[in-house]
Amino acid sequence: MTESQAWTLLSTLRKTMAVTIPVTDGRGKKGWYVPTKSIAENLAEIDRSCKTGSVLDLAMSSKNATYFLLESSIDDAIESIRGDGMSIGHERARELILEEREPESPEEQLLANVRRIQRSLPEKAHEHCTPELLSELYEQLSWNMGTQTTASIPETPFVWQKAKRGSEESLEIVANIIEGRRIDREEHPLLLAQGIRHIFMSHLPLPAWNGAAAAIAMKLLYLKADLPVLTHVPVMKAQRDWMGGLYRPPLVSAEPKDSETLVDGEVDFTTYVDVYTKLAVIKIHEMEAEFDRVVRRDTRLSHDLQGVFDINHRQRMVLQQALDNPEAVFKIETHRAMNNIAYATARGDLLGLSELGFLRKTRKEHAFVFTVEPDLRRTLSAFLGTKRRGRA
Repeated sequence: MTESQAWTLLSTLRKTMAVTIPVTDGRGKKGWYVPTKSIAENLAEIDRSCKTGSVLDLAMSSKNATYFLLESSIDDAIESIRGDGMSIGHERARELILEEREPESPEEQLLANVRRIQRSLPEKAHEHCTPELLSELYEQLSWNMGTQTTASIPETPFVWQKAKRGSEESLEIVANIIEGRRIDREEHPLLLAQGIRHIFMSHLPLPAWNGAAAAIAMKLLYLKADLPVLTHVPVMKAQRDWMGGLYRPPLVSAEPKDSETLVDGEVDFTTYVDVYTKLAVIKIHEMEAEFDRVVRRDTRLSHDLQGVFDINHRQRMVLQQALDNPEAVFKIETHRAMNNIAYATARGDLLGLSELGFLRKTRKEHAFVFTVEPDLRRTLSAFLGTKRRGRA
């Protein structure tokens, strides 16, 4: 047997075990991947961590998650509009997400529209996904936006050729993927979501804002698949970082240029899928570690303050943020929105911390803002030390 014959035989054997990707490229050729042990382990870990009722899902519903989820939402919103060639700073995105002001530019309006739609997605997940529903979401996405003047960033596979598909056909494919129609039930939602993004960014089926629409459609798929945690995992950012060289072997199995292979005119995506699922696992583990850090930090602070200061869990979270960031600024309306509480309750939380000497109340324009008292950490440590010695 020659080397060529051996390669043909091995390729044939691999293809008999392969999972076929449910779309073809511009040549009408198929893509596929072999569900290796590594890929299976990655997907099993994703399911374990991201399904409804998982430890991480329950943690996201806890009182400790407020600030973490805010930061996650900010990063996600910034990433959602990046695909349409738009960018926005972290602090400006924070102000918009917390609805502290109205949008003042196209990128701010798009971000605000994306966040408004994302809040409604849990309800949309109970509806049948159709091209009409996707068009309805697009109408909400493009509200008050005008004409797109920035170029969407296209998908650039190495050996996969762009197919020519019309808008109606592309939206029909996306709707079928989200709803699970004519799709292999064994195909994992994480991988199907990547196919959705490819369709939006390669075929540009919508008149504008295809990058933001792709991000919304992917989240809708995760919710329908009962994997709500995946809506918070920054997989696309991780993929972009990998393409930029941030993740390299041995952390992942290959560099981007080695992740796709042409086999008899078809594309073997096995290595790519292995890397993509690994990136998701890496980000999930980072989230788990951060939640664990947040919980341990809050537990320690709660223990230290027990019997000394009568403050609630929301105030503890503010105090911890103040300790972490001496430049932090707290606003009553922001605190209210983050914790979904009444304005009077939010005002009482921050005034209480000001009266204890942890925050400094000042007036800015027509509202109060609260800044961190200088040397807060040293002052608090000294005060707690004195209290402990007094109790001893």
